[in-house]
Amino acid sequence: MANLAPPRRTSCLGPRSEVPEVPEPWTVLAQLLEVLRLRLGMDFAWLGRLDGDLLTLQVVSGDSTGFGLAPGTGIRRADSLYARVLAGDLPALLPDVRADPSTRDVTVVRELGIGSYAATPVTDLDGQVYGMLGCLGRRPNPALHQSDDGFLRLLASFLTEFVIDLRRLWDNRSAVWRQIRDLLDQGGPRMVFQPVVDLASGRTVAVEGLSRFRVGLPGAEDLFAAAAGVGLGAELELAAVRNALRVLPTCRPV
Repeated sequence: MANLAPPRRTSCLGPRSEVPEVPEPWTVLAQLLEVLRLRLGMDFAWLGRLDGDLLTLQVVSGDSTGFGLAPGTGIRRADSLYARVLAGDLPALLPDVRADPSTRDVTVVRELGIGSYAATPVTDLDGQVYGMLGCLGRRPNPALHQSDDGFLRLLASFLTEFVIDLRRLWDNRSAVWRQIRDLLDQGGPRMVFQPVVDLASGRTVAVEGLSRFRVGLPGAEDLFAAAAGVGLGAELELAAVRNALRVLPTCRPV
């Protein structure tokens, strides 16, 4: 139903990190986004954190593949709809962005094929803007009306209670992602091998490759689990396989 939140890609949407799994603490937020999406009759709902000129999606629900969006996708303020909503230049609900001259030529509208749009700020307990809550529709949605605007704002105010946990979880998750990304960029993991021996003959019939990591990192099992939790599990496993295969030409039967 939903996905969570930095390989990177760059477009008008900004950088993207691929994090397909939703950790347990984010499940409630994902379910709330699904409620919002269904209430507004739209295809995709998202919660993003504002950081400078970038809105980074943290939790999403709905047709993320169709819009090419996922947790970790960054959407730049420049030439975006959310920045205009945040500035008060656009209303929270846009039932038909293609019919409005002020929105139909916005780059992100053309790139993503947006027909309808909704967004509102999410603030922390001090009243500071934390990020944005929003929905996208593939087609115009003339059924949107004032009560939907009220529901969107009500949910945003409810999320204020989550902001402290959101910041903590996001910071922890990002730190793990950077740690594993650095390891991969440095060519890790290091591989060691142990023989598999036929007890009857004493002959080595195979070798088992084991991943080893530098001092200060968790053990192999914990690190692979952490990598899976931030969407880098497959990449770390493939790196270990590649590093093991590089040694094959030097192996000789014993």
